[in-house]
Amino acid sequence: MPLLAVGAVVMASLGVILASLHGRGAHAFSQRRPGAFMIGWMAGLCVALVLVGVRPAAAQAPAPAPIGPTLAAASFTAELAPPAPERDLAALNRKCFTMRRVFYRVATSLDGFIAGPNGEIDWIIPDPTVDFESLYASVDTVLLGRRTYESTLQPGAPRWPPNWRIYVCSRTLAAAEHPGVTVVSTHLDSTITALRAERGRDIWLFGGGNLFASLLAADLVDNIEVAIMPVLLGGGTPLVSVGSPRSRLILRGSAASPAGIVNLKYEVQHAAD
Repeated sequence: MPLLAVGAVVMASLGVILASLHGRGAHAFSQRRPGAFMIGWMAGLCVALVLVGVRPAAAQAPAPAPIGPTLAAASFTAELAPPAPERDLAALNRKCFTMRRVFYRVATSLDGFIAGPNGEIDWIIPDPTVDFESLYASVDTVLLGRRTYESTLQPGAPRWPPNWRIYVCSRTLAAAEHPGVTVVSTHLDSTITALRAERGRDIWLFGGGNLFASLLAADLVDNIEVAIMPVLLGGGTPLVSVGSPRSRLILRGSAASPAGIVNLKYEVQHAAD
């Protein structure tokens, strides 16, 4: 209590001085001239406040917390980093790492065939609205079944970009006879899962219907993109083989080109979604 002590000293000194001027003691002075005594007391308190240099109102208010990078960083960290026991490390890993997308992109007839009765594809017409340069830039891995792969070996078929990895899924194809590709004859699911876990671009499931059905059953297909040609074939290789599992899809895009082609983009709802 330094403030009250200084005020009391000053008050007493003023009271004694005033009392001595009138030739009386301090007690008599306070009794006969109470007004002068109160003035002396208040003057002493004011002098004490001036000497101490503290404002009463501000003395009881806590000092404001400093605002700066340290405080901002502490608040940001507190919001984003809950106590360790409450953290879901699995969810954190899922947010920090996204597996590569496997998408099935193929041309199909209106009645659902990706090749004619004899494997012919001459019914596929070019679509001027497709940005193939961007499509190829988003891919670095291709998956094919044996028959689809053999169709790409025909004269006049375009070559794969040099930086693409080609995986042919077949139990009968001899790997030694096809050194330019990787033949997957066993452990198909684990092979595709490992490819998805690698860092890189999207994985294009080029065909055909049997391979698509197998990967769909293993829940390894993320998107389906079909270009519906304005033609009916009446038979041939189906878009997906018979016996494939029922899969729920979400429409993510649709467009019709001047050539009469309808492009549909779907997202596959995974079992864990």
